[in-house]
Amino acid sequence: MIGDNSLRRQESYSPRRFVRLARADDLGRLAKKWWRRPELTIRRPQHATEFVFLLPNPPWALKAANDRALRARLIRSPDEEDVYRALVGQPNGIWTQALEKAYANATVGKKPICQQFDTLLYKVFVKALGTVVAKSATELGDDYIQVVEKEIRNLPPEARRTPGPHLSANDRAERARRRHSNARRLYIRYNLVMAQVQELRRFLARRKDKGVTDDAALLKEASQQFTYDWMLHIASGEAFQHIVDFKTGLEHHSSLASLAWSPRALTLGIMVCEEKGADGRARQGPKGLYRLVLDGAPR
Repeated sequence: MIGDNSLRRQESYSPRRFVRLARADDLGRLAKKWWRRPELTIRRPQHATEFVFLLPNPPWALKAANDRALRARLIRSPDEEDVYRALVGQPNGIWTQALEKAYANATVGKKPICQQFDTLLYKVFVKALGTVVAKSATELGDDYIQVVEKEIRNLPPEARRTPGPHLSANDRAERARRRHSNARRLYIRYNLVMAQVQELRRFLARRKDKGVTDDAALLKEASQQFTYDWMLHIASGEAFQHIVDFKTGLEHHSSLASLAWSPRALTLGIMVCEEKGADGRARQGPKGLYRLVLDGAPR
């Protein structure tokens, strides 16, 4: 009897073998190995716009489907095996259901991701509207571009679906007054510098016609001829780092002797330098500055 009881005790205390379950670090490793930046494709079925995000299976997953030894090295637990099978399994299976549920319930902070995704895609949608209008404007000439650029700048706030911070009527009036005062100041400065830059360009063209083509020689002569305060930005070359081509909308570098700049472009390059903050950073690019100049024009 004693022997029987001892045997039963030994059997009752024999260790059990549990299937190894997936741990957070295992699943995290699998997630990082699997993820790629999704590829976006825009489709236009009739009466709709589709945003299609494609997450392709990584090459190693395709190889592991037919290579048990490789899969054994990559997949460390039965739970991971289940996840792997779901990821490479048939469409509309458990993985599709899991994604639909996660999309509906996942959050960043306290805000559901589905709401944030809607907001982000709406911004893309609004920007695309402006791009279409801008492309049409480039075919109609510079004068039309100036008008359309202002409308495109005003598009995001006009398209905003949620109200911004509440401002009293006095606050709104004060904000509008300060903006107009700044725009008016820039408009006056722009016209003054523009006339001086046109004078500089005519001087450079005459000197080049007489055979003076060296940049340093032209700069020396121009500095002696013109004593405007903005000549410092010409001499340092900084103004030429902010030249914009208004036909393409692209910024590019230039030089004094090349004359590959328009008076408007160089004037704005000078003003970008003048409007830098105390930290030495530009507050506005040339295109943004030009929009403010246009806002300051007399009505």
